[in-house]
Amino acid sequence: MNGMNQHANGSAEWHREQLGIKTPEQKRIERLEEHLKRHVRRIAELEAELAECKRDAERYQWLREYWINEDFDMILYPVNNAKTIDQLDSAIDSAISALKGEGK
Repeated sequence: MNGMNQHANGSAEWHREQLGIKTPEQKRIERLEEHLKRHVRRIAELEAELAECKRDAERYQWLREYWINEDFDMILYPVNNAKTIDQLDSAIDSAISALKGEGK
């Protein structure tokens, strides 16, 4: 009789699977997987935002260090003449790269 119950249970599982009926455990696992996927996406968004903030912080630190420094007039010229935020960011990034290149 025990063997019959196992066969009946196996058959019931096969029928549930064929009909797309999920057990409570399967439903819970799917909810947890979706929850995890949302967190992974959010972590990726926050990492990208952090990288952008770090870049902005590096630009600000550079401006603080070099803004009032007569030796860097040529480097600051593009920064002073930037007309847009993108031009300003680009000019600062170029100046930072130029100074890093000089330090090598």
